[in-house]
Amino acid sequence: MDKIVSPNQGAFVKGRWIADNTVVAQEIIHKREEEQGGLHGIKIARIAPAVSHLMYADDLLIMCRADPKEASIIKDKLNGLVRRFYWENKPNDNGYLALKAWKDIGFRRFKDMNLAILAKLGWKLASGEECLWKRMMKAKYLRNETFFSYTPKKDASWVWKGIVKSRYILRKWVCFHIEDSTAIDLWKDMWVLNLPNKCPIAREETAIPYWRRVYELWDFSNLNWKADVVRQLFDDDSAEAILKLEWPEVSCSNKLIWLESKEGKFSVKSYYELLVKNSSSEE
Repeated sequence: MDKIVSPNQGAFVKGRWIADNTVVAQEIIHKREEEQGGLHGIKIARIAPAVSHLMYADDLLIMCRADPKEASIIKDKLNGLVRRFYWENKPNDNGYLALKAWKDIGFRRFKDMNLAILAKLGWKLASGEECLWKRMMKAKYLRNETFFSYTPKKDASWVWKGIVKSRYILRKWVCFHIEDSTAIDLWKDMWVLNLPNKCPIAREETAIPYWRRVYELWDFSNLNWKADVVRQLFDDDSAEAILKLEWPEVSCSNKLIWLESKEGKFSVKSYYELLVKNSSSEE
């Protein structure tokens, strides 16, 4: 099916997500805004108002300034509508629903749910097969970096900034199973499972610029780790953990493992639950 259906079509193919191509659309809009200084509505007459959005019977496009404050206001309004639906006394009812605390009854908070959905895009970007939106995002933002080593930039699109923001939970709960040693960043990718942060710690910061990828630590002639180099570069715990890793027999795409799942597969639900746990521990 994937050989018949074009990469421009996001649905009906196993492994593709129906929302994949929305990322492409957002990047195109972002590029257009950069080049033209913003989006402009269409006028049907010189004195007529410019139309940039429409309302339909079952849809509403809400317009606001592109800043965190106004987006947060919309989020709070939506959360409030959901709460009132269940908590307020209804005119034709004898009472109201007496429910538990918001985070304990299964209602999803919009801010956290939005970040969980963006995290799915981050997961797909760092793992899996290539597709149209991944090729575009990598060409624009990840030319010489991996997803986890990327340094955020101010001129990035809002959707890309959201995907990057999801990394702080992803970092804690993912680890690469090495298949392609040329694609793993030594210092910023999570590739050593037996270490607390999955990233090895440098013995001296000065060594970091000269050693970048995992394959540089492997002796291909003797088929073994360069033990002296590993111990020179990393602290004792990191070095011992690396030397215990097995080298892949066949080179192919690296497999990213989601540690919150027995199958190692990412899910929006499990990411959301981690967000809720994390926010609860901070309260």
